[in-house]
Amino acid sequence: MVCALHAINACLTAFNCDRYTAEQLLDTALEVDEQENQLFPSNRALRLFRRNNRENRTADGFSISVLMKVAQDHGWRFQYAAVNDLPQRAQTHHAFVLHSPTPSPGHFRALVKTNNQWDLWDDAVLTTSIPNVTELQHHVDPTNLTIVAFCNI
Repeated sequence: MVCALHAINACLTAFNCDRYTAEQLLDTALEVDEQENQLFPSNRALRLFRRNNRENRTADGFSISVLMKVAQDHGWRFQYAAVNDLPQRAQTHHAFVLHSPTPSPGHFRALVKTNNQWDLWDDAVLTTSIPNVTELQHHVDPTNLTIVAFCNI
């Protein structure tokens, strides 16, 4: 849970928004869970959906869907991006949530634009600053990386 909270808070800070508390993120996760429950007519279908999407969840159950719901609640536009799409996306999107399913149970980080550089945040620690998103692969293993790009509308 902590890495998801830190990742979304890095994005919120980049857009000058108030940071989330653990309780707020948990409330959002419960709301997403309820929406997922309503989408599926049976428990079996819901379990299958969650099993097929587990690579995007942490051990505490926080998924990319939860972080996307936070973005949606703030009126941000978001979309999945591939590592090779980052240079193009970086022109219009100013924050990225990065999710790696390994090591299990997965881990969230954030890449946010500040001034003329990109800051890589990992568990509320600024790990590095890079001048161009194309240098990300030198700091993060791009294999099995899920990226969600955020932009303030």
